[in-house]
Amino acid sequence: GEMQVNFAMNRKLRDSKYPFTRLKGKDVNTLIFPNLSSANSGYRLIQAMAENTELIGPIQMGLNKPIHFTDFESSVRDIVNITAVAVIDAIVYKKKQG
Repeated sequence: GEMQVNFAMNRKLRDSKYPFTRLKGKDVNTLIFPNLSSANSGYRLIQAMAENTELIGPIQMGLNKPIHFTDFESSVRDIVNITAVAVIDAIVYKKKQG
């Protein structure tokens, strides 16, 4: 279910307040945001504050077909990472189509 980012990223805090979650005792490596604007804000914040962290995204979900975004600041690695996600999404989409 939903939880605030401070609980999601802090294992000790999360485990004490959300003991029923399947995340108990685990590290979180994925954050899901309700819309592109908040996802972009979160992405940029993590990018600015967390050194040595591999960020992949944003990944738009819930559409009829896979769609992926890059921006003018994307590095070659960013483009390769999002391309890998796009390939996987295309394979899954094709399998669902029969």
